Amino acid sequence: MNVGMSGKAAARRGPVTASGRTRPSRICGPEALSDAELLALVLGTGHRAAGDEYALSRTLIARFGTERVIGAGFALLLASAAVSIAGITLWHFWIGLILLGMGWNFAFIGASALVTQTHRPEERTQVQSFNDFLVFGMMAEYGYAQAERGN
Repeated sequence: MNVGMSGKAAARRGPVTASGRTRPSRICGPEALSDAELLALVLGTGHRAAGDEYALSRTLIARFGTERVIGAGFALLLASAAVSIAGITLWHFWIGLILLGMGWNFAFIGASALVTQTHRPEERTQVQSFNDFLVFGMMAEYGYAQAERGN
């Protein structure tokens, strides 16, 4: 039994591996993993995966070019919309969100690379900072406006 866990939770998590981590014993049934545990199992470790995704974008930009990566990002965003409209099951939700995240990442990182490519090297840091300020400032303003409206 794992220290710090109730008997039921420890039993559900399954046996302990040689590394000391617990292994899920069941994916479905009465003692199945919760949705959050299953999602973490499928997607791996959170922040590391996000860093890998940015590295993938940079690699794709170097190989295929900025415009193609931005185009692929928009195609993934359209695919996300199509999947999300197609149904309301949990799988539609997960696949739609994964496509949305990948599409946003490719489009945003590609556009950021395009912004810096159009300026002289000594201007790039200032231009990138100003661009990020505008993008995230507008996002914050929109969120504030929605909170004020009560949405």
